[in-house]
Amino acid sequence: ASALLAVAEARAGDRDLAFALVRTLRAAALEDARSALAARLLGADERALAGLAASLVAAGGRPGRVRAAREATVRIDGRTLRLTLTAGVGTVDAPELSLPGPHRVEVTTAPDVIVLVRAETEVGVPWDVPPRARGPVTLTLDGALGVRDGRAELVLEVRSRVPRLVAQPVLEVDLPAGAELDEAARSELARYTVRSPVVAGRTLTLRLRPLRPGGVVKLPIALRWSVAGALRGLGVSAYASDSPQAATVLPSRAVTISEGGAQ
Repeated sequence: ASALLAVAEARAGDRDLAFALVRTLRAAALEDARSALAARLLGADERALAGLAASLVAAGGRPGRVRAAREATVRIDGRTLRLTLTAGVGTVDAPELSLPGPHRVEVTTAPDVIVLVRAETEVGVPWDVPPRARGPVTLTLDGALGVRDGRAELVLEVRSRVPRLVAQPVLEVDLPAGAELDEAARSELARYTVRSPVVAGRTLTLRLRPLRPGGVVKLPIALRWSVAGALRGLGVSAYASDSPQAATVLPSRAVTISEGGAQ
């Protein structure tokens, strides 16, 4: 049960809870099996973590029988790929999945292992396309951008504008090229979220705690810049998790980062 729950939480992006659950599995794996494989995988990211948890389930809860998959055959809409897995994890680009219509993904591994399969498709909307309806919050992004190899002092203010509780506001922030969110910045943001902040590609996703009518939350966006120059980004989209079609949008903007000062 703990392994299955860890898989679900890791997949959902809650790394803190997933790792808390797996600490129990780690103790059992190392004590019962003295497994070097388990010790190595349990220090990896949540994908390898989920793979190990799935393997524990497949092994009937007996860690000594855990074995990570090393190879997999992936067939996507008739195209076949042979994939070498590192610590039980591998990724493939699948442009076929971006095309309209149904798709078929088949994954084959050795008969005595189990793998988790996740397919992701991202769909972008231009910032100048208005949302279908007005979102439940207003947004303001202010503060100093900082300099290359420095930290921004940006504050994103989220204010409720509706006379009801917004159960889970979701924010998506477009990060400019060269913008990085280190562990200190993630930890600070996590004080205001129900799940760990997630960065996928150029998008930072924040799932906030419930926001009462008239409520305000000020989020520190303490980005670090690895490059200087003329960039573009810092657009923000905000919506309620149960009503994504009603959104508030701050358009992406020009951002200039200098070596010795910000403009």
